[in-house]
Amino acid sequence: MSEDEHMRITLVQTEVERIKFIVRSYVCTRIFKIEKHARFIMTNTDVQTRLTAAERALASRHAAMTDRHFYVSVLQSLPEKQAHLDDTPIFVPPMVTEPDKIRPVFVHALQRCPPVRLPNGMALEMEKDHISLTPYSVVENLIARGEAELI
Repeated sequence: MSEDEHMRITLVQTEVERIKFIVRSYVCTRIFKIEKHARFIMTNTDVQTRLTAAERALASRHAAMTDRHFYVSVLQSLPEKQAHLDDTPIFVPPMVTEPDKIRPVFVHALQRCPPVRLPNGMALEMEKDHISLTPYSVVENLIARGEAELI
């Protein structure tokens, strides 16, 4: 094996390891988000349709285990009116953690998108392949319609 071939093989192996790292990081981040918002996911059928069957099963199991843990460790000791996790009583903060839609996300325009209104009142026009950092709430409809994607 020549030195050039050895160098090429080393570069390919390095690139494969880099890609494996990126995929693992993506999967870990996705699992973290599903676990963090499991109860929200299980109460919102629209969100459930965006997940794979395995992700829905993870969210369901995690929400059930968390609910059981809260019941056994705390809720069973409370009066009956307070021994549940629903949000019928006025509690602050709410019992179901919702995703933060004000948090900035990177979004990639898959096509020319209609202008969106930024929090400061300015309009943002995104041409095809345009990448922006903007609050999720600004581009939520574009993502739902498939005109843009998160990156």
